[in-house]
Amino acid sequence: MTSRAVALFKSWAWALVPLWTIGIGTGAIMAHAAVKKRSLWQALTVPFYFASLVLLFAADPDYGGVQEVLFGTAMGLNIGGGLMHAVAIRGWVFADSLRPNDRLVDRQRLAVAAVRQQAEARRTARELLAAQPDVARELLIGRPDVPNRQYPDGGLVDVNKVPAEVLGGHLSLKPEVARHIVAIRDRVGGFSSYDDMLLLTNVDPGQTNPVSDLMAFGVH
Repeated sequence: MTSRAVALFKSWAWALVPLWTIGIGTGAIMAHAAVKKRSLWQALTVPFYFASLVLLFAADPDYGGVQEVLFGTAMGLNIGGGLMHAVAIRGWVFADSLRPNDRLVDRQRLAVAAVRQQAEARRTARELLAAQPDVARELLIGRPDVPNRQYPDGGLVDVNKVPAEVLGGHLSLKPEVARHIVAIRDRVGGFSSYDDMLLLTNVDPGQTNPVSDLMAFGVH
């Protein structure tokens, strides 16, 4: 059951208290609503429900006449009136738990937008690296090891240029894997693509596939 479904269930269980407690719990939930929402208007209704509850216990319908009328009135107010009141304010009382947290939603949207922006930056940088390698070299695309870079490349790492410690650190590769890749790279003069790197290094794709989108292969 989702957290929203649980919140919905709790809100209705609360709203139906006047019914399933035969009016005895009505005053308590009205007081709870007044305190939770810090509402003076809601607080003003609480004494009426508690007074009606006292009347409910004090009046004896077996005596008939006025006592029976008072008992019926108190019962109707605590059950019928309380039920309608509780159902009417249920959404207001439980608004925080029933609707999405606006700040959380905003943070989630910003996070998604940032990921998409980074992906677009990588795509553009990769195209520039392939079409204009000299310009890409000047812009230090894929070179997180060089300070003061200005061009936003979305976190690309040029496998053909960075040292082993940078390759491992930025791509979360095991140090021995990063050193192996760099050793083969220097021996063969660089890789032409991700598949070429896999073929020549014989590394476990399970380690590199998750970060392949961050890899770039410039001219060595």
